[in-house]
Amino acid sequence: MDISSFIAGATGAFGIKILDILYQEMIRKKNNHQSAKQFVDAHLDPFLKSADEVEGKLHSLIKNNFQSINGIPFKDRNQNNDYISLFYLLAKFWANIEILRVEGLAVAISEDKRGQQLQSFLECLHLKEMRLVDRITQRAVGEILIKEVNGKLGVIPFIEFYELIENKNEILNKWTEEISIVLHKSSHKHNTQRLILYSIVINAMLQTLDPDNTIVKNRPTHTKRLSDKSNKVLEGKVLMYYLKFIRDTENYSKKGMTRRQLNAFYKKNKKQGK
Repeated sequence: MDISSFIAGATGAFGIKILDILYQEMIRKKNNHQSAKQFVDAHLDPFLKSADEVEGKLHSLIKNNFQSINGIPFKDRNQNNDYISLFYLLAKFWANIEILRVEGLAVAISEDKRGQQLQSFLECLHLKEMRLVDRITQRAVGEILIKEVNGKLGVIPFIEFYELIENKNEILNKWTEEISIVLHKSSHKHNTQRLILYSIVINAMLQTLDPDNTIVKNRPTHTKRLSDKSNKVLEGKVLMYYLKFIRDTENYSKKGMTRRQLNAFYKKNKKQGK
């Protein structure tokens, strides 16, 4: 065999190997995308319904300046319907986040566009300027409410949750103390602003992942109630860095700024070192 034939043969074999590698990678990505899509399809509806319940309750309470839960004695807080329902709905929402985390460990949900967006929203809700409690507390509260039914993970109903509270379950009391104080002191400016921010980001998540409102309701946001400091977090950090894919930013900006206006404003501020 002359050298030219040898090179041609080796090159051909190498080319076939490269094509095989590329083909296998293409199949892997396709399978990952399909498994991510199947996972999101199966989990998105119940998750969004849980988030919608939280946002609906927060929307109502923010609208009335949390009047129905302000001023109640701390020892009587669990007897207040608005307080205990918001308490449960937040815990239920955190439980659904944990179910997503546990059942999605083997799935790269970012392979699906909705999964990627969902991850971005959850990252926002975990920001220190945004979260209602620290991450380990949120995770613990969520885990407490999870129960297995017929081989599937679900969330305990309200009555079981209330029984745990009334029976002074030590584990539940330990991990819900922080959120209990936040809700009881919802009239304090710091807590009020956190709850409003939380509501706005959940609203944005619902409208992004269910734009036709087939699962969730379309409610106006309470952006006008944001302080300048909170609005800076929402516009300058959340919308500019974490949720760049949101186009209708005017629905979430205190000043009603469009995406183009928002980008121009913060680009100018960055140049000026503000």
